[in-house]
Amino acid sequence: MKSYSITVKVEHDEEAERSIISIETPKDQELLDLPRQAITLAGGIALIIRRLETTTEEYNLGMKEDELMKQIVDYLQREFVSNESFNDGFTNDDYKDEEK
Repeated sequence: MKSYSITVKVEHDEEAERSIISIETPKDQELLDLPRQAITLAGGIALIIRRLETTTEEYNLGMKEDELMKQIVDYLQREFVSNESFNDGFTNDDYKDEEK
């Protein structure tokens, strides 16, 4: 069985009400294609959603699985219809091209 690492980093600018989200993989790891990264991260989101039912109200804020699913779907819909969303998305290869 192969093991992969994906790190998600979030920097939140409260003044601009904007978050910078960075998804990184170790340089010495086999490159994961974007679909595999997306499926892996979706699996992580599914695990988090499932944990809502087994955690304390203090930790899950009293939210139910279906409520969180709706918030996630609503967020994705907003991101894909906004002109500003994902304009600055790039892959490591894009970044390498900019450095040249």
